Amino acid sequence: MNQLSDGAQLKIAEIKRNYIASVPLVLEELRALVEGGLSSVARRRVEQISHRLVGSTGTFGLNKLAQACRLFEEAAKLDCSTAKLMPLVAEMEKAFKEDIDA
Repeated sequence: MNQLSDGAQLKIAEIKRNYIASVPLVLEELRALVEGGLSSVARRRVEQISHRLVGSTGTFGLNKLAQACRLFEEAAKLDCSTAKLMPLVAEMEKAFKEDIDA
C-alpha cells in the first residue's frame, strides 16, 4: 500500500479540522429543530442531519459521537417526542466533547 505524501496528509488533517469545527453548529441546529416542536419538515431535516452525522463522525474517528448519533437517528426514525430526543441531543454534545478531549 502506498504512503500518502506529506501534502496529502496535511490536506486530510485540514479537512478533519474543518469538519470538527463544523460539528458544534450542526449539533446546535439539531437542538433548535428538536426544541422547535418537530413539525413534519423539521423532523425530516432532523433525520437527514442525524443520518449524515452517523457516517461522517465515524469517518473522522469521533467514535463516541458516532454511537450517540446512531441512537439519536434511530429514535428520530421512530417518531420520538421532543422530550425523548432532547436527552439524546445532550448525549451527542457530551460525546463530541469527550471525543475532542481524548
